[in-house]
Amino acid sequence: MGLAEIDQQCWLAEAITPAELARKRRLLRDQREQVLRRVPGSEAIEAAVVGAIARVLEQRGQMVDAAAEGLEAAALWVADDLCLLAADPAGHRLVSACLCSPSYWRLGDKIGKPMDGIHGPVRGLNQAIGSNVQHFLDKLPLGRIFQRRNWLIHQSDDPYHPHDEAWPPTLRASDCQSLFVRSETQTLRKFAGGAVLFTIRVRSHPLAQISDYPQAAADMLIGMDRMSDDERRAFGYHHHGEALRAFLLNLTARSA
Repeated sequence: MGLAEIDQQCWLAEAITPAELARKRRLLRDQREQVLRRVPGSEAIEAAVVGAIARVLEQRGQMVDAAAEGLEAAALWVADDLCLLAADPAGHRLVSACLCSPSYWRLGDKIGKPMDGIHGPVRGLNQAIGSNVQHFLDKLPLGRIFQRRNWLIHQSDDPYHPHDEAWPPTLRASDCQSLFVRSETQTLRKFAGGAVLFTIRVRSHPLAQISDYPQAAADMLIGMDRMSDDERRAFGYHHHGEALRAFLLNLTARSA
């Protein structure tokens, strides 16, 4: 799963920019049903978690409305997307979320489902890590925070990507100059009652910039080589993998 513990001071530490705040507000206004969902009956859990987020931010000197309720309010305080998982006999379920930066998934398809239902569409994922994820959530200590990072390739730097992209039938290494690397920093934190907050911070950079960072290109190649067949399908390797691999190999060869 690639999780590592982080200090609380690193949690939700990136300030939301005026541009990102405006983007979130625009999505909440124009596509509210697509980016904001709550399972009825989860209001109390949500309010407790939002209150805890407010206290963390206030301790850092950030001004927030401590009386505000709902993940919508909290999502406008921070740069991250927020997804709330409630403990359930069937496994932790996604009961509330403000998701303004999805990558190839739709909140309406996941809300209310347990972890195995959330991961179900990614072939092989439940078999590979399903029991590990639920075991980790069950044993996650209160207050401690764990983080992981992943990356994907997109054709634009728009953070809102709920649907698959239309890729050209043939992609060449030279075409990769116009693509974008999307990285996601994800954290997990458990609160009283067993609820777990899953946060997602998205950043996008032009792939062309990696020419200045040959070690990063080499690391990306290593990551691609270690992917299973199912991970390659989820990554979209059949769309861009061979072209991306050739592009990265060319960069690493030039820097050798």
